[in-house]
Amino acid sequence: MTTDPLQPLPSNPLAGIAGLGLFAEWLDAIGFISRDANLRALGRAAERWRRTVAGQWSYGRPPRRWVRFEKIDQIVASRMAWISAGPEEPVARAASVLEAWWPDVDAGQLVPLLEQRLSGVLAAAAAEPSLEAKAAALLRWNVPSAFVPPLAVLITHHAIKWEKTDER
Repeated sequence: MTTDPLQPLPSNPLAGIAGLGLFAEWLDAIGFISRDANLRALGRAAERWRRTVAGQWSYGRPPRRWVRFEKIDQIVASRMAWISAGPEEPVARAASVLEAWWPDVDAGQLVPLLEQRLSGVLAAAAAEPSLEAKAAALLRWNVPSAFVPPLAVLITHHAIKWEKTDER
């Protein structure tokens, strides 16, 4: 009996994450939450590659013939559109997306953790005029791309604190 090499084994969940094309985002998110500098370095390197293959050159000056895209790559833009246009309210969908990236903790714990660790970054993103500009600001500050679409939506809908005096 042969096994399909493209199908992840239940004993190897990392192969499943990688097979879905989500390894860079997952690694960066895990490194950020766990404050593991090694995972974060690996995650950022994988993230630069992910952005590049998604259309946003991330290695110094782009090659002369590189087609430039907007401030964010196509994957982040697609995820923000999906969160914003879903059948549920965008805030509920954004919270669900955050929870999916870190299922070990209750979403009620993850949002306050992100608010605390990213308060200045969230404030800078909140000052931006559009959803896309908010996402671009988060990416510039090295917020894991897994968190960028839901955070940008939560900021837009004033559903996350970005300053100690801010009321949701």
